[in-house]
Amino acid sequence: MPDSDNRTSKEMKAYLIAGFLALIFSILIFDSVYNFMQSHKNPGIFTDREYSLQPYSPNVNETNVVHGDLISPRMVKKYANYREEHLVTDNLGFFAPPGVTINNSSVVVVGDSFTQGIAPDMTLSGMITKKSNNQFKTYNMGSPGYYYNSVLAFIKYFEPLPDPKSVKNRKILILSLTKRNLTGEVVEEIRARSMYSAKKFRKKKLQRDIFSYFPHNFFKKEKRRSITVKTANNVFLSLNETLGHVTPPDNVLFGKDKTIFLKDDVDFWKQPHDKNSCLLFGDVMKFIKDEAAARGFDLWLVLVPDKSDVYAELLPAAYRPPASDPTAIHFKNIVDCALEKGVSSINLLPVMRDKAGSSADLIYYSDDTHWNEKGIEAAADAIYKKLKERSE
Repeated sequence: MPDSDNRTSKEMKAYLIAGFLALIFSILIFDSVYNFMQSHKNPGIFTDREYSLQPYSPNVNETNVVHGDLISPRMVKKYANYREEHLVTDNLGFFAPPGVTINNSSVVVVGDSFTQGIAPDMTLSGMITKKSNNQFKTYNMGSPGYYYNSVLAFIKYFEPLPDPKSVKNRKILILSLTKRNLTGEVVEEIRARSMYSAKKFRKKKLQRDIFSYFPHNFFKKEKRRSITVKTANNVFLSLNETLGHVTPPDNVLFGKDKTIFLKDDVDFWKQPHDKNSCLLFGDVMKFIKDEAAARGFDLWLVLVPDKSDVYAELLPAAYRPPASDPTAIHFKNIVDCALEKGVSSINLLPVMRDKAGSSADLIYYSDDTHWNEKGIEAAADAIYKKLKERSE
């Protein structure tokens, strides 16, 4: 009898293990087939952001209905504000304004998703081009997530000139950075990756993809990327929401008038920003300035505040920054560090605060970390003003 019980117990364990492995294998197969089909249907959204120098696939033209990036599945029904997002890319995969190419542009903007925008006409580059009536044709090289991919794209697609010092009509490279990009921690990464060949990029991507299937990474990867797991999770969260159990993620803060903030942005002023950090950032500026100069460009730095910097009064009282305004101090220090390296800056913090409307007339999306059309226009006005001053 005991032998029979042991055998039954072992068989049960074997069945459970086999069933678990079959489930994992089924999820992998389903995800692979689904992603293959979707990548042909919507090629723009399946670009590998980490190992690609353009944000989307080339020549994409599609419209998606989206909500703010601060809205998790469990918050959709109650808090989401839907809007259309137009993905229209050029032959390199960028949101270039109509009629502006990499060759006929006199200004190039690089940066993260704030720079990239959500449609070719709702970008810094699009609005600068329009406001100047094509006097300053501005090419958009914004890339979401990894701003240094945007810098690397500039280095790749603009060839160094034989004698850059002889160029009379120098172009402008605008580096648009949010405060989380001002820590000066990636200069070595930018410098190293700027020397990668296409073959080395493919090799490193393959190494990353293989490593992601190691046991300790597999579940993290599947939880984050698997359409099967996401779908099951969304069904569960929707059921919870229907029952009235709406629990926002820990990294989201609700301010006044349903204005939502990213907690990481709100708490950023608490981080120490010492002189060494500023010096490291200066090294980044020096590297990018030299690469730009070799291609006949002058480098301008644009500092972009986030929503919590502009609308501190809408934050919960416990999360408002002190009256000393540490973000303003940090931005000023960054401007000084950049100037030491010969890079002039446009600090958009006072500009955006001056343009900020009430909670009913925001210049940032209420459910998103990014600025809306009014915010983009305010920033474009400030940059266009400086471009006009330079040309006079």
